[in-house]
Amino acid sequence: MRPIVARTLMLGAALTVLPAIAVRPLTAQTSGAAIVGPDTVTFRSGALTLRGIIYRPSVAGRHVTILFNHGSGTDYTREIAAVGPTYARLGYVFFAPARRGQWLSAATGHYIVDSLDAVAKAQGEAARDPLLVELMKGPQLADVRAARDFIVTQPFVRGDRIVVAGNSFGGIVTIFASAYLDGLYAAVDFAGAAQTWAEAPTLQAAMSEAARHARIPVFFGQAENDYDLTPSRAMSAAMTEAGKPNLLRIFPPFGTTTPEGHSFGYFGGNTWGSDVAAFLARPPTGR
Repeated sequence: MRPIVARTLMLGAALTVLPAIAVRPLTAQTSGAAIVGPDTVTFRSGALTLRGIIYRPSVAGRHVTILFNHGSGTDYTREIAAVGPTYARLGYVFFAPARRGQWLSAATGHYIVDSLDAVAKAQGEAARDPLLVELMKGPQLADVRAARDFIVTQPFVRGDRIVVAGNSFGGIVTIFASAYLDGLYAAVDFAGAAQTWAEAPTLQAAMSEAARHARIPVFFGQAENDYDLTPSRAMSAAMTEAGKPNLLRIFPPFGTTTPEGHSFGYFGGNTWGSDVAAFLARPPTGR
């Protein structure tokens, strides 16, 4: 992996060059770094009890924390086992809450895809789009808010350095969190809406609006062989037009298939780790 000597960030119509940042790449030296986890925890979201996974560095103290949002599937055991240690070995606390009806919280609440399938069956495929926005901005974002409220109480977490991140559906809710949740430091969106964007005009409008009103810097990342690169490009452009700090990074193809490219945010840490770490080490303020 190439060393990072400088980063560029689109801000308004200008390019801001960030100072050189010393970041160790993910190599054999760092891949053996001691970490703690996975630890399973429970937390409340309204009347629901949800579960999540935490990995963290073994070094004592309070750390920058990644609040990581999974996608739309039912089981993320393998994905979180890959991406959690990636972040922990870079020095971050990693917290992956399982949102209602999914993965570790499957017994609690309704699975979002079942709700989308039901409305499509009853009202037609076009009905998925507005319901997806309603669910993402409503109960799904409520679970992210509850996860944030829980993780800031932990003694190893620096409460003013909570980074919201996610992949696919998790990237969608990450963008909404960047605009509508308080107490966040930065955001990392991998592949948000890459599978849904083209057929979802309501989602396009809602995510673009959230990007324009983002309160924190956002890193947009995708592998070149993902389903659709348009969402990251469109939201980055919306933020740039609004004068909001962001960085768009399209990486080389990951794996040999489109689904593998879509899972880059989970399994591609050896490629994106230094770029994300550099962004989070000194995210721009936009001022």
